[in-house]
Amino acid sequence: MKKRKQLKAVLGADIYLLQRAIEKALIEKLNIQSDIKSCYQDLGGLNNLGMFIHKLEGQDKPIAISKLQNSVAAEREYRFQNWQENYVDNRLAPRPFLLAPFKDKSYSWLTGEVLSPVEKLSEMEVKSIFDKLNVSYEQLKELSLDARVESLIYELDDNSKIKSILFNLVSQLEIEKSERFVKKFLKERELLLRNSNNLYERLDNLFSMYFSHMSKEDISFMYGLVHGDFKKENIMVAEEGSFKVVDLQYFTYGIRIWDLAFYYSKECRGFTELYPQLLQSFSWTKVERATFIAFYLVASSLHIKKKNIQKIAYLKLEPAIKCLSECLGSERS
Repeated sequence: MKKRKQLKAVLGADIYLLQRAIEKALIEKLNIQSDIKSCYQDLGGLNNLGMFIHKLEGQDKPIAISKLQNSVAAEREYRFQNWQENYVDNRLAPRPFLLAPFKDKSYSWLTGEVLSPVEKLSEMEVKSIFDKLNVSYEQLKELSLDARVESLIYELDDNSKIKSILFNLVSQLEIEKSERFVKKFLKERELLLRNSNNLYERLDNLFSMYFSHMSKEDISFMYGLVHGDFKKENIMVAEEGSFKVVDLQYFTYGIRIWDLAFYYSKECRGFTELYPQLLQSFSWTKVERATFIAFYLVASSLHIKKKNIQKIAYLKLEPAIKCLSECLGSERS
């Protein structure tokens, strides 16, 4: 209900008028010979105002879905989808049909193919999707607005926690300000971390060691396309059974291993259980292993609260701290 109210406030008119406009455009775009029936659903994350599910009249199977979101996010997602269609062979993004703004152009609707949620993903399936996101530098140029891959970094604003991490850390790991960003990130969580076996001081010291180590390494080989919000909820399956990634507003150029660290930070499994399995799936160098763990610590700390800090500390932070310390060649944990 909340999204419906937000959408009405944005439209300043009845939702039905927008629905009819989308249906008319979809009929023309797909050359459909029958009427379309749509229903509004309060679905999706924080970045949209809900969705329309579109079906042909008299049929139960959806033919398209329209996501309603701010125009900047919609245009970025549409650009990624078209880039996948035109420049990349793997078709990892949903097929786009339409993009059009609402009346004031602050919000837009983006219509594309219908996908289904994924119930379970194996390590190898996650690896396959992650590997498909690894495209050539030349292909990435076609995704940027000015044919400069590095420009992708500066397209993201710094107005959310994840975007802030992507901009200040993931995309600029070799720059000194990335260390300052992590120190600030930890400082914002100092009280919770100090009250849990003094994790604050241990993490602060460990990240100093990590950045000192990284300053001596060539990490250019780790850069490439980053999805940015790579998690199970944003991996879906098409009708023919292929996996697709959605919520494409956060893509950038940076250290690719962030996507895996973010994905696995959200798992119920603790670090001790999942890390050995990941080492069997990925042939990581020492630098990649250290960076995965460092990013995993940041991602796992992203939403710590008083009610969950003890669980996160025990399952994720404590064992990851120990592992990163050993990976960097230190006995201190």
